[in-house]
Amino acid sequence: IGNWIKTALEEVILTNVHPHTIISIIVQEVENDGAVLAAAVNSTCCALLDAGIPMKCLIAAMSVTIATDGSLILDSRHKEGDEFQAMLTFAFESLNCKIISVTTQGSFTEKQFKKCAKLCATAAKGIFEFYENSIKQRFRA
Repeated sequence: IGNWIKTALEEVILTNVHPHTIISIIVQEVENDGAVLAAAVNSTCCALLDAGIPMKCLIAAMSVTIATDGSLILDSRHKEGDEFQAMLTFAFESLNCKIISVTTQGSFTEKQFKKCAKLCATAAKGIFEFYENSIKQRFRA
């Protein structure tokens, strides 16, 4: 989990602005209900925004599960041992909502992958709106 988050964040953090600065990010998992990776990326982005860390763009992650019947479940909650065909987690950048990282578990077709990516991209736009509203509210106070 840590390496995937690190790789995704390295795509958006402007490390060259402060070359002699160490940015230490510690993510502590309190509960894993199946979407912990996306939650970790999104909460880390919020923390970076709050800390004023310069970034090229924002990052939003979303998980989708392909159920055994082929249906797609966005941000699914499941417990260990639950049956599913595949689980995919996408990270998107805010400029063009392009995929910057993806991790998968299970098997799926190319068509299913594209449907999952489209569904998660739509959800990521909602996360970007949440970031924007949160920042506006923070600086109004």
